[in-house]
Amino acid sequence: MITGLFPATSGECIIYGHPLSTELEKARESIGFCPQHNILFSELTVAEHLRLFEKIKGINPTSESIQKRANDVGIGDKLDTLSGQLSGGMKRKLSIAIALCGDTKFVLFDEPTSGLGEYIVEILRNRR
Repeated sequence: MITGLFPATSGECIIYGHPLSTELEKARESIGFCPQHNILFSELTVAEHLRLFEKIKGINPTSESIQKRANDVGIGDKLDTLSGQLSGGMKRKLSIAIALCGDTKFVLFDEPTSGLGEYIVEILRNRR
């Protein structure tokens, strides 16, 4: 419901001053979402994923911004690797990087891998 995929039956959620009931699109500009299961395109590279999701979030990505986003989560050396060839941990890191695309200020993680919990906290701390 917080992402706006399902309507709330009651109550209200306000994300950075934008009520979901009336300003969903504006609220979504600040939301990043990392689902429980990696939703990746096996035929796209790490860089292509990041470029695609930056564009979806309204950002015009540069080579430098893509490199930085990948470096932030520890996959900077995998930019040209197809996601289908990544290990499970690397796929999870790519999913985290995708959730951080755009002007994300509020990130929802649906059951993040327990082994990456502290890693996620550290990534978010370093973004400030």
